[in-house]
Amino acid sequence: MSSIYLIRHGQASFGSDNYDRLSPLGRRQAEVLGEYLADQGIIFDVVISGDLERQRDTAVLAAGRAPELIDPRFNEVDNEGQFDAYVPQLIDQFPELEQLIERATTDSRSYQLVLRRVFHHWVTTEDELQGVESWASYSGRARAGLEEVMATYGRGVSLGLFTSGGTIATLVHQVLGLPGTGCYQFFEPMINCSITHLVYNGDQVSLQYYNDHSFFKVLGQQLGEDLVSYR
Repeated sequence: MSSIYLIRHGQASFGSDNYDRLSPLGRRQAEVLGEYLADQGIIFDVVISGDLERQRDTAVLAAGRAPELIDPRFNEVDNEGQFDAYVPQLIDQFPELEQLIERATTDSRSYQLVLRRVFHHWVTTEDELQGVESWASYSGRARAGLEEVMATYGRGVSLGLFTSGGTIATLVHQVLGLPGTGCYQFFEPMINCSITHLVYNGDQVSLQYYNDHSFFKVLGQQLGEDLVSYR
């Protein structure tokens, strides 16, 4: 039996010129995660990440080394591209989105409400828009990436896969055999630097636990720090 620890990156720099950079809180989250992993004796035989800066930097801070494998199939959903493509259509159907859009760049709650509507449209639409990867393509390559990792590293290994909330949600809903419309329920509550644990044997994979961040609450209380963030 082998383990894959799916780890969401630390908090990104929401509202800044470079969103992909870890915020000061995001860096601290990754450091504390690393302390927790070491304390629990969780040592990764292989470290894997997508090619986003926030994913790779989280891996370095938490695992103590750069990823041995960087695979863009584990990058985040292209929310920005989806917003540009779908929001004009959705405003016609849901006029209340217009005010939310105006606040979304600086207010994370407004952003989340718009994201929920856009994401649902993305996984259910049959429209193929230029420049927007379809749900079928995105979810298919995420699954292919996971299957390739499982086949490559085989039995008895512990893998640390540093990725993003949308990717983790996609893989979890696939492992549980849910339709695409069941994916977002795993995306929205995802905590930065949380751990989702999969185990596999051959091509059979199952979910051990999802979005664990209890260590942030315990260690945060001990350290006098608020380490929990959604975005």
